[in-house]
This record gives sequence, structure tokens and C-alpha cells, in this order.
Amino acid sequence: MAKMKMSVLLVGAALLVLITIVSTYLVLLLTNVIPSDPIKVEILINDVEKVYDGTPLKADSYTFGEGSKLLKGHTLELEYIGSLTDAGSIKSSATAHVYDGDHTDKTNDYSFKIVNGNITVNKKHIAISVKNEALDYGDGTNLNDKVKYEITNGGLCSGHKIVPDYTFVEGTTSVATTMTAEIFDANGVNVTKNYEVEYRSANLPINKTKLTFKTESKEKTYDGDAFSDRDFATTLVYGTLPEGYTYDVLYNYTGKGNVGSTELVISTIVIYDNMGDDVTSRFDITTQNTGILTINPIEVDVAVSNKEFTYDGQEHSWSDFEVRGDAKITVDQSDTTRFTYNNYSYGVTAVSSTKAVDAGSIINIVNFRIVDSYGEDVTNNFRINQTSAILTINKKPLIIYADSKTWDYEEDTPRTITEKTPAKSQGLITGHKITVEYSSASQLRNAGTVKNEIYSYEVLDGDKDVTSNYNVTTVDGTLTINKKKVTFNPVYTDDGVTSISAYYTTYGYDITSMLTTDSNPGDFKFVSDDIDIIILDITLNYDSLLHAGNYEILPAEYKIKSGNTVLTAEALKNYDITFNPVKFQIKRTPVFIVVDSTSVEINNSPYIDFICTIFNDIGDFEQDFDIVVDDFDYTTVGTYNVGITLEQANTEASLDDYILTVTPGIITVYDPANP
Repeated sequence: MAKMKMSVLLVGAALLVLITIVSTYLVLLLTNVIPSDPIKVEILINDVEKVYDGTPLKADSYTFGEGSKLLKGHTLELEYIGSLTDAGSIKSSATAHVYDGDHTDKTNDYSFKIVNGNITVNKKHIAISVKNEALDYGDGTNLNDKVKYEITNGGLCSGHKIVPDYTFVEGTTSVATTMTAEIFDANGVNVTKNYEVEYRSANLPINKTKLTFKTESKEKTYDGDAFSDRDFATTLVYGTLPEGYTYDVLYNYTGKGNVGSTELVISTIVIYDNMGDDVTSRFDITTQNTGILTINPIEVDVAVSNKEFTYDGQEHSWSDFEVRGDAKITVDQSDTTRFTYNNYSYGVTAVSSTKAVDAGSIINIVNFRIVDSYGEDVTNNFRINQTSAILTINKKPLIIYADSKTWDYEEDTPRTITEKTPAKSQGLITGHKITVEYSSASQLRNAGTVKNEIYSYEVLDGDKDVTSNYNVTTVDGTLTINKKKVTFNPVYTDDGVTSISAYYTTYGYDITSMLTTDSNPGDFKFVSDDIDIIILDITLNYDSLLHAGNYEILPAEYKIKSGNTVLTAEALKNYDITFNPVKFQIKRTPVFIVVDSTSVEINNSPYIDFICTIFNDIGDFEQDFDIVVDDFDYTTVGTYNVGITLEQANTEASLDDYILTVTPGIITVYDPANP
């Protein structure tokens, strides 16, 4: 037995030691005293791509590889490595750090596999075209300076510029022009490699060296003399003469010196080289006879004010104005129709202006006359500049009211308004006439009301249509067909009875039977004043009446005929049918109850049977109410007034149906032993 206990003790001790070792290992493992294997995490750097725009491109996102994740509460921070500005492609990587909720670095708990992404910058596509513009060739200047280009597709990045270069292949009538270019950024760095450039060449026409001369205009204020050759001038406005070349110009001029303008026309141009030889044939010369020799009148600005009228059928015009001065003209501030020029005084008057009758807006053109201080007309020596002015005739407001009419219903008679005149109008000019066409929808056959709408209208001034001069508002009228009024009055046989009365009975009244007679049963009718319409059948809406009160009895079912035709519900919608009711009164029935007088012995039960007498008994009063004699003192000798109390025996009974009069009885209680 002792050996067995010892074995148990040894096994228990060994197990305790093993548990202690395992616990200690777990604690050390969790506290990183004994390091565990790092957590493997795969990070995929996402690709990024864009078209070249001169700014750097860098990776900015990632995804976890399949099955990769962080421990709960840990966050990943990446620092991306690699960026690309120029066109091309590179790999992007990153360094990774992991932090727990206290921002303690836990990166060593992980083993990261970083899968690089791609950074791609694509070339920017542009198309550059040689402008198809003819070249003046052979004048010794550099063609590169003449050719122009344009970007016909895409565009440069901000701050970039093109430096073009051209190659020329000369032909008979044209030069094949091919372009190349380099592109530089704002800092002068060549960034051509970042562009995919499409070059579009052109064949540029060539001719003789083109020269264009134009005559120059000269102006002066009228002084009585014509222009002289010292006033003539011509300018080479297109092309270039080689250094040392000169030219002479001959003119054809026939000006006289009056106020007006004369074209300065070139008749001949001769070109000389630097040796003085005539080389005119080497050039393609065109002339622009744009030179105008002008003797101007004095300019005067006249401002006419805008004006508005409302159409009234009359002719309107407006010519109020004022002269406005400038550096040469001084306006008399006390009278803005006068001015001073070169120390001479002038007056301006309006002699005519635009006239308008019909509504609308037009430019108001005013013609003026200028006279000097001697009263002479000098208008032709002035240019009168009239500022823009508008003459407006506003439309006159006009309200047209459609006609309204009312008819009484007549069978199969449609109603409409065919007149061409409205009911009335507001704003019409005296002498003008309005005609209207009413809508075909404005027609009515049955009782009711519809709008009478104006379909079209016309305003005439004699035979002239002046509708457009009005701002027209139309107001609808109405077409109304009133229902035909039919009133039915009650009659009873030949007596003309229209009211009946009776006293209340507990069994009620059968009105149908009350409205008949033995000799002429059922001869009760509602009859119209219109002899063409009568009641055929009638059913009253009360079969019997149970309580006192005033009743009006009307037909619940009826038929109406016109002539021999029974009118349908559709036909009856055109009638306003009124019934005067039969008045029936159930009067409260008088009931007189007399309590009998009697004598009873003291201390004996009171005699209550047949103690009451009912007069004018209607038959069922005692079935509806229990009559209870009031209590009295039968233990004391004396005389007592005794009435009654009514207790309802029938739930439908009501004392409101009666006029009750109760006469109390006298009860004498006596003592036989002591008379």
C-alpha cells in the first residue's frame, strides 16, 4: 500500500511541473521574451498611369495579397518609393510600418512581401500643321521667318513652347514645306521626348515677289482749294523691296476741291534697283486705291431722345433734340439747338422726322437744317451725326368680353351665339369696330352652363385690319340653359286637400289608406301646373306614423310623362322638379285619469283595484303604461290626497304622444273602534 501512494505522489508532482513549464512558456511567448514567427503579409502596390503634363506621378494606393491581413487594432502605413515626371515607365515600391492603437511600432511582428507596381507616364499627343499661306519668294529674306504653324490637335502643357524648324524643296509654283520642332518647358529644358508629335506638311504656293501699294487718305476741312500733289501719299503695305530699291508713283486725280470725297487712283508704279535700272517686271504688283481725298464738312452731333406713344390710330412723330459739343464745337447751354464753330454761330432746326401710326418700334430718323448767323443754308458744309433714337408705338390694351346669354330649356333646341359682335369691350378707339368668331364648342342643348369662348377676333378701322395694334385680352362669356321649373302640388280627390290631421293612437296610421276614399280609392296625386306633365304612380315615403308630430309627405317613387311619353332620367335632368308636400299632423291625444275617492280601515291594506278611472281611453294606454297609485299612510287616521305614477310598460311608448290630466283621489283612513 505504501508503494502505491508514493507512485501517485510522483506522478502528481511531474504533472505540476509540466503545467508550470507550459504556462511560463506562454507568458514569455506573449510578452515577446521568447520571439514567435512573424506574420506574413503580402502588399501589392497599385499601378498608376497618366498622360504627360509636366508634373510628377507617384503611387498612392495598395491592396493586400490573398489571405493577408493585419491583427485586430493594427494599422498599416506605407511610404511610397519612386516617382516619374517624363514619359516612360518605372517600378514603384514602398516601405511598410505597422502601429497598434497606442501607435506603438509593431512592424517586427510582420514579414512583408512588397510587390512593386508600375508608374507609367504616356507621351502627350499633339499635331502641328504648317499653315497653308502663300510665300513671297525671291526677295532675299529667310523662308523660316515667313512660314507659320498652328497646333491642330491637342495642346502643350502649361508654360511649354515650340521652337520650329523647316525644310524646303523648291518646285515650279510651290515649295514643299516640312516641319520639325523641339519643345521646351518654362525653364528652357528640352521636353520634346515627352510628346508624340504628328507633323503635317504643306505645299506653299510661290510667285513673283508680291508687292502691294495702297494710296493713303488725306482729309481737310473745306477751304476752297483742291488737293495738290504734295498731299498725295502711297505706302508699300505688302512685300519687301531689297535694300537700295526705290519706286515712283504716278496718279490719276480729278478732284475739284468741293465738299466731298475723291478716290486717289494709282495709274503707274515703276521700281528701280540700286543701280537705277527699271526692274518692275520682276514683281507682282497690286494696288489698293484706298486713298480717299476728302474735304469734310464740319461734324455736328445731334441727339434725338427716344419716345413712346400708345396706339390711338393717329400719326405720331418726334423730333426733340439737342446739339452736343466736342473739342471744336461749343454748344450754347441756354439753347442746345445752337452752336459755335471757328468763331461762327449756327442754328439747327429739325425739318422732318420718321412718322408712325401702327404699333411697333422703328429707328427715328430726323432730318436737320443748319443756317449761319446770316440766315444762309449751310447744311451741306456739315455732317450731322444723329445718335440712335427709337420711336415706339405701344399696343393699346383692349379687353373683349364674349357675349353671354341665358335661355329656358326647350326640348331638342340647341343654343348658341352666332352674332359677330362681342358683348362689350374696354379700350377700343372710337370709330373702330370689333368682330368675333365664337368657338364651335360653345353650344348647349341640355340644361347647364358652358363657356362661350372667343375663337378669333378682328379689329377694323373702316376696311383696314388694325388688330395687331392692340394688346388684346379676351374674357369668356357663358351660355346657360336653365332647367325647366315644374312644381307638383298635392290634391286629394276633388276637395283639394293638402293637409290632414288626427289624434295619436297607439296603433299608428296607415297613410296610404288615409289618402284614399271608399268611392275613389287611391285617387291621391301630385299634379303639376303644367298640364303636359302628370304623376302616373306614387309611393309615399311613410307607410305608418307612430308618434305625435308634424310630418311632410313627399313622393318617393314617381313617373312623369310629357304628352304620351314617359320621361327618362336623362330627360328629367333638364327639369327643376319641386314637390309641395302633404302636411300631416298627429296631435297629442288627451287622456284624463281620475283617482277614485274611498275609505279604508286603519291598518288594513289599501284598496287599489279599480281605484282609477280613465276617460277618453284610446284603447291601449294601459298596455303602454302601468298606473301605480301613490302611497299613503294607512296606519294613521286621516284624509289623504292620492295621485298616480305612470311606469312605462312598452319600450316604444312615449308620454310625449299624450296630453295627460290627472285628478287626485281622496282616501279616508278611519278606525272602526273609534268612529
